[in-house]
Order: sequence, then structure tokens, then C-alpha cells
Amino acid sequence: MSTDGPQNLRWWMDERRGELGLTWQQAADRAGVSTETLYRAAEGRAMRTTTRKGIERALRWQPGSVDAILRGAGPEPLPAENVAGRLDADAAVLTEQIRELLSQQGLRLTERRMRKVLEHIDIALELERRAEASRRVAETPITPDDDSHEDSQR
Repeated sequence: MSTDGPQNLRWWMDERRGELGLTWQQAADRAGVSTETLYRAAEGRAMRTTTRKGIERALRWQPGSVDAILRGAGPEPLPAENVAGRLDADAAVLTEQIRELLSQQGLRLTERRMRKVLEHIDIALELERRAEASRRVAETPITPDDDSHEDSQR
């Protein structure tokens, strides 16, 4: 197996990170793993199922994409219409992770403060949805309108 090119998980991860505008640290954060774990996974080393799923979530790939790449195929990105729903699911997971993290630190937020944190998460998710919509618009090819083309030739 080649060490570079489409057969390589690192190559696919780099390509997708570029498409999504993510750094390695941002991808690791979204995957719920350390950058070290993400680097090891990118090299094709053995990884936990949770790491595989985290990478797929972070890079917005269909479930099973990491395994497909490791078998020599390519990943399947999530359909654009599933992205918003996936972000909502990520918000629920994030909320629980925040509660657990605070609890581990012996901190408790009042419901009012937790609602404020969740409001900020909602704002961040809305910004992400808008950015995703902008990316889709930017990727849509612009074709000249037949009528306007005829008008310009008169």
C-alpha cells in the first residue's frame, strides 16, 4: 500500500480538513480525541471504534468511511441536508460532555448559567450552519442565463 495518495487515511483526512477549513487541533476536538491520537490514526495505526466514529463525525463522513479508506476505497461525505441534523446531535452530545466535565471538576452550573452556555452553543451552531450554506453556494457553478446571453449579443 502506498504511503501517500488516496489509499492513505492521512491523505483523505488532509483533503477533508482542507474542504472544511479545519486544523488538526480542531478536527481532534470535534472527534473527541487528542491530536496525538488523531495523528496515530491518520498513520493507519490501530484505533478504537470511538476514535473511528469521532473522525467520521469531525470530518462529516458517513459511518464506515474510515474502514472503507483502510480497505483502499474512499470515504462517503454526509449529504448536505444531513449536516444540520448532525450539528444538532453534536449539540446534545456537547451539552452532556459539558455537564460531565463540570461535574468531574466539582463544579455545578445553575440552570440559568447552563441555559446561557447552551445559548452560546446554539449561536455557534447557527454560525456553522450559515458557513455550511455559504460553502454550498460557493461550490455551485454559475452558468449564464440563456436569455441574458441572447440580450448581450444584440
